[in-house]
Amino acid sequence: MMWELIAGSIAIEFFEVYWRRSSTLMGSLAKDYHLYQKSVFIFLFMHFGFLYTIFVALLTDVLNWAIVLIFLFKILDIFTKIYFIQELFVKQRRDKQMISMLEMPTPEWYYMINVILYPYLLYLGLSVAY
Repeated sequence: MMWELIAGSIAIEFFEVYWRRSSTLMGSLAKDYHLYQKSVFIFLFMHFGFLYTIFVALLTDVLNWAIVLIFLFKILDIFTKIYFIQELFVKQRRDKQMISMLEMPTPEWYYMINVILYPYLLYLGLSVAY
């Protein structure tokens, strides 16, 4: 059962990479803003990795340091995106330095960090329980 849950986490992280991937961070934030405009709940629901981690924690009754670390990283990620969306698109506060940073080309491996990090942390968390 543990390997099926980890495979599910890998699949979900690949899905998140697929819909969020862009050549710049500004492009990725623009995709997030498109969902945020429709509804904050749709924006939050599209973070399947976070919802899946909640599901796994409830299903396995495991809440150790690795699972908590996943929650922490995912929550920080979501709040950071909301902050940047509010600053850039809603309030139209555009600092030249921030814009130039967000317009820098994003390397291909940048989006793959989630595919490696979160399933590995899930493995560490579940290996204690199984």
